[in-house]
Amino acid sequence: MICRATVETSASQQQRGVIQLGQLKEFCNNATGYEVWVDYSANLSGTTLMVDGQAVRLAGNHSVRISTSSHAASQSRDLALSLPGNRQANGSLSFRVVPV
Repeated sequence: MICRATVETSASQQQRGVIQLGQLKEFCNNATGYEVWVDYSANLSGTTLMVDGQAVRLAGNHSVRISTSSHAASQSRDLALSLPGNRQANGSLSFRVVPV
């Protein structure tokens, strides 16, 4: 079984508190599916990760599921980070795929 998540970054652009991060490329050949999780540093709590335009709130436990599939798949998703107010984007994000 092979499962992976990589981010193809673009030139970071920030407009009105939103930073375009690039594209998440997810792949897993597990026949019963997989989940994709983002792990983030504490200083990103309170921000919002936009995944294909859908808001995922980063708060509390420093890890949140951002997608799921009930079968093997390969997908690309657009990523952006929405920052409240004039907050700076100091922190880190990492993505992982978990077979189910």
